[in-house]
Amino acid sequence: MSTSPSVRDLHAQGFQQREWAVQIVGRILVILLLLAAVLGLFGTGPLSHVRAEQGAVSVEYERFVRHTGHAQLEVRTPPPAPGTSSVSVEISGGLAAGMRMEDIQPQPATVRRSGTSTEFVFAAVSDTDALITFYYRPMDIGPQSATVTVADAAAVDVWQLTYP
Repeated sequence: MSTSPSVRDLHAQGFQQREWAVQIVGRILVILLLLAAVLGLFGTGPLSHVRAEQGAVSVEYERFVRHTGHAQLEVRTPPPAPGTSSVSVEISGGLAAGMRMEDIQPQPATVRRSGTSTEFVFAAVSDTDALITFYYRPMDIGPQSATVTVADAAAVDVWQLTYP
């Protein structure tokens, strides 16, 4: 009786080693996908939530959103200039053109739209910072950018990726 392995045994052993390698790669990919999901790559999480600031203006939003899913953009503005009774917030760029606005809190006094830009004018309540929240649904798939400009203050750049 021979103790040397047959060709069939060597072939089966090679197949088994390749199968183990594929299993290891598959397990690593599953772990990476789970880690990305936990961190917010596919929705809410630390990688997704963004706070962008420029001077006294700050904008908070989710970097990764779903097409036609609920999304919100929070704009914190400085108090209006003395003698001014309103605060103006302009959203311009591809994100502005691709959002279907559902609600705005507080409600704007006037809204002006031109091209890919929309200006919202709010009545100034007091001499304190204002928090304006835009509730919308992203209608365009892919990367979108916008500039949020507060009159007499600063402009903040926003970047968002919309998944199908």
